[in-house]
Amino acid sequence: RHRIHGTHSRQDSPSKRPALGIRKRHSSGSTSEDRFAASARDYVESLHQNSRTHLLYGKNNVLVQPKDDMEAIPGYLSLHQSSDSLTLKWTPNQLMNGNLGDSELEKSIYWDYALIVPFSQIVCIHCHQQSDQGGTLVLVSQDGIQRPPLHFPPGGHLLAFLSCLENGLLPR
Repeated sequence: RHRIHGTHSRQDSPSKRPALGIRKRHSSGSTSEDRFAASARDYVESLHQNSRTHLLYGKNNVLVQPKDDMEAIPGYLSLHQSSDSLTLKWTPNQLMNGNLGDSELEKSIYWDYALIVPFSQIVCIHCHQQSDQGGTLVLVSQDGIQRPPLHFPPGGHLLAFLSCLENGLLPR
């Protein structure tokens, strides 16, 4: 489910927030490799949970097709509000779950697919809703470039996201 935080609501401390479910791989690598893997996982988690922003929306298994010649890949979509900005973030599940090997994590192509989109750069949003297939959202930047489409699963998730987005865009 999504949560809408108004400016009057209190912010939960980061220690009270649930973890994103990043699993620690047991490896026989050195302690420096273990520290790198832990810091990489901490970084991925901090993309979606931190004390500087309010999480307005979060949904796993939102599909993104990074390139035309690729299959769509599932990931975690979140919408964040800070004191002066509204930002959309999407991270492939492969990075969120920590399923990649420790040495593969840094050079993984999946880092190239992650999205961080400030809404100050967006001028147009295209939505396509199909009741039996979920919905698709396309963001268009000020320079006219379309971001990769976000495919929401069936069940009203696109509408929930748009509701949270609308609330985040309201003047404070």
